[in-house]
Amino acid sequence: DKVILEWDLETSELRGTLAGHTAGVHDLCVSGKFLYSCSSDNSIRAWDTSTRRCVKTFFGQHAPGTWPTSIAVSPDQRYLVSGSKGPFGATSIKLWSAHAHGGPQFGTCLCTFSQLDEAQPGSVSRVAFGTEDSTRVYTGAT
Repeated sequence: DKVILEWDLETSELRGTLAGHTAGVHDLCVSGKFLYSCSSDNSIRAWDTSTRRCVKTFFGQHAPGTWPTSIAVSPDQRYLVSGSKGPFGATSIKLWSAHAHGGPQFGTCLCTFSQLDEAQPGSVSRVAFGTEDSTRVYTGAT
């Protein structure tokens, strides 16, 4: 429904709403005081969890007709990785600078990988960083 809801687990009550995506939200991850979200509006957003405001939108790096479906932040909080889905293939894995990079690099696409052939339909359904450092990324596709 395009919004992210924050729930209080002790009271089972809604604490707040984060609105800004223009299409369905596919994945969320938390890193420090930031919540990251990805959506079929072809964007990734970084939210400040204390204010519930979007502080950065990562736009336009996934191929036309595709959208990010999975995200993860590195243990050192310097990188965010995203996996995408497209109706006709052309899935990609993107490495972005995350909040610990700071400055103008925050939200910049650093490189792109491919898991599936362009003609092969599917999606990069899961992405994860290695726990030992931020130099390894694991991906799974369907």
